[in-house]
Amino acid sequence: MDDYEMRFQLALVAGLLSSSALAYGNEGWGNTGPKAKTIVKYVTKVQYKTKTCTVTKTKTCTVTKGGNVTKTQTEVQTVTVTATAAAGGKDGGEDEAKDDEKGGEPVKVSEKPAKAVEEPADEAKDEPKDDAPAKDEEAKDEAKDEAKDEAKDEAKDEAKDEAKDEAKDEAKDEAKPAPKTHIIKAKTDDDGNDVFEPATLKNVATGDTVIFEFHPSTHSVARGTPDKPCQPLEKGGFYSGFLRVSGGAKSPTFTIKVEDSNPIWYYCTVGKHCQGGMVGVINPGPKDDLKAYIDASKKAPSNVSPKEVNGGTVGSPKVKRILRV
Repeated sequence: MDDYEMRFQLALVAGLLSSSALAYGNEGWGNTGPKAKTIVKYVTKVQYKTKTCTVTKTKTCTVTKGGNVTKTQTEVQTVTVTATAAAGGKDGGEDEAKDDEKGGEPVKVSEKPAKAVEEPADEAKDEPKDDAPAKDEEAKDEAKDEAKDEAKDEAKDEAKDEAKDEAKDEAKDEAKPAPKTHIIKAKTDDDGNDVFEPATLKNVATGDTVIFEFHPSTHSVARGTPDKPCQPLEKGGFYSGFLRVSGGAKSPTFTIKVEDSNPIWYYCTVGKHCQGGMVGVINPGPKDDLKAYIDASKKAPSNVSPKEVNGGTVGSPKVKRILRV
């Protein structure tokens, strides 16, 4: 390459740097706008051997519709010119003369806009906004259906649980034996002894009822303690009061309810009936001995009655109750 060609190409670089541009149309993306012009200038007395110049221009355009991206285009243009010549070139006039003799023409460089590259937007962005309300309605309907299904399932589960609980309760109730009623008679036997019959009552369940029936002549019942025979239990006891019965009259009663499985010691508070052995026990333990209780009662210095009727229910209102003073 001679000095003239080098100067010519450098002039092209200068022109490109000063006036090169990308052209875009409205819809054709660079097909209808004015094309870049080539400007040629001469540079004299260039003192370097090689010069390379690259011009790159990029433009990106995004089109939106209804708030959603519908099209994205990018256009890139790159022009690179390299000129090389020996140091100490000649002026432009001499170079022109040489080119005229050779019949050469200056090299023309035209800039063409690069093809636009279309980048499709995401599918989610391509969907128009008009579909959003429909999707919202569908989501609401689905949520309602799910809520209904969950409510139905919960109702079914609750019904099943309730049925199971009721069945268990019924089974428990059926398994439990019905409360029983036990009878103890307070009377004077054929030998003239004042006794409770039976004196020992075993296997009385909690919740069962014990009815004391009173026969001629006059008797009572009070809860006591084996440690202090013929004396009432200080707390949590019961007392029927004196009940007199004539021959052939209907027997009065005194009813108590068994609250636990502990032994219940009791005695008659009339006269010397307790010292005479008119005592008894309900649900005695393995080591409880009624005979020992009778023997201890015989040695009791006194037979003490509680101050008032309590702890049970007296039956037959026609019965004549005698209060001990």
